[in-house]
Amino acid sequence: MDSEKLFKEVKGLADGLSLMILVTGIWTAIAGAAMDNWVYRIPGIIFVILVIFFISYYIKFNKITKIYGTRLPAEETPEEKSKNKWFIIIFISEGVLIFLVINVLVNINLAQFFIPCFALIVGLHFYPLGVIFNRTIHYFVGTWMTLIAITGIILTAYGSIHQNYITAFTGYGCAAGTSAMGLYMIYYGNKHSKTLLELNK
Repeated sequence: MDSEKLFKEVKGLADGLSLMILVTGIWTAIAGAAMDNWVYRIPGIIFVILVIFFISYYIKFNKITKIYGTRLPAEETPEEKSKNKWFIIIFISEGVLIFLVINVLVNINLAQFFIPCFALIVGLHFYPLGVIFNRTIHYFVGTWMTLIAITGIILTAYGSIHQNYITAFTGYGCAAGTSAMGLYMIYYGNKHSKTLLELNK
């Protein structure tokens, strides 16, 4: 793998890590807000630590891309343009679908289903991303979050467990999925960064 490709890999992983920082924080906040007892918020501390860990590597990867970004051409290949286009389409479609689902659920007085349905949409969006970026990890994370979401939907439908616990379960479960993705990005970001540094000594 040449310097230009390595640079783009590190840059892409850094950008992806920034999203994992955001969504892990969001899911942790959703889970923590559902709980009124600090004992049940303890798992959230783990994810907060992971978010801080992710931020440190995001800064590290960005420093590396800033150093080498000025030495390499900024032009995108047709393949990269296609990937970016489809990423934007999936991202926008996900946002529109989430907006529609919350409005429909509120209007039919089933707002309690929103968090697990939100998780389902997010989980499913990992599958097309797996096709675009050709990463198996997307399918694993997508399957994990989809199963968490379906479990949350079933538990909500039965109504035998307080909704706050279902929300916390869904939030922490999804945070675990996005954290796994973040750790994957750090692993490969480190690997590619080291190779890039060695090639440019």
